[in-house]
Amino acid sequence: MITIKNLNVTLDGEKIIRNFSAVFPENQVSVLIGKNGCGKTTLLRAIAGLNKAESGTILWKNDDLSAVSVKEHAKIVAFLPQSREVPSVSVRSLVSHGRFPYLEFPRKLRKVDREIISNAMEMAGVSQFAERNMTTLSGGQRQKVYIAMVLCQDTPVVLLDEPATYLDISQQLEVLQMAKKIAAMGKTVIMVHHDIPQAVKYGDNVVLMDEGELVYQGSGMEMVKKSLVDKVFGVKTRIIEDNLIIE
Repeated sequence: MITIKNLNVTLDGEKIIRNFSAVFPENQVSVLIGKNGCGKTTLLRAIAGLNKAESGTILWKNDDLSAVSVKEHAKIVAFLPQSREVPSVSVRSLVSHGRFPYLEFPRKLRKVDREIISNAMEMAGVSQFAERNMTTLSGGQRQKVYIAMVLCQDTPVVLLDEPATYLDISQQLEVLQMAKKIAAMGKTVIMVHHDIPQAVKYGDNVVLMDEGELVYQGSGMEMVKKSLVDKVFGVKTRIIEDNLIIE
């Protein structure tokens, strides 16, 4: 579980996160939604230890994440950014990077590491690509490999920044279902997602942000019923047979 209390983050003189407090439970997919520039990615990067907080605390269970070493942080939180370069390496090699926080110099893989790598590729559905070069894969296949790398890191907290971006609808649903599977393993999954109907459907805990502040946290359907999506995004929504429609 991640607990954030009164978090403030300023970047290049601009306050991006403002007095933000929220709880992200384990065994759940928490989905961050909000307009572009509202601070969703900045919040993920703060949890990942990449953006330094001006004030406030980020707790994993009862531990202040700002007080742990970089290596220990990497054993608690795995972060998959939205944009990344595609390295010219094999799928197996990239997935194995997830084990780096657990290896001593010269990063020689142990038997247990190889087993975790194989299991991660199996769960993500990329075992058949294990020896292929990343540059030969489609966008959807690559995304599944990156998710395998996150699984291989074997952390209790998983951060996914727009993992379904640039994927077709079937691949998007596959990634969302994978996020549910990861949460079911007892992990805390926090995901930025731009598709609001999908966020409402797949998010156990929906967190709505606006201008760096928390607007709402809880059931996606309750958020819609309160007309908060309409207010923040300037749209009109309605629910038909438990499905969110945006007009």
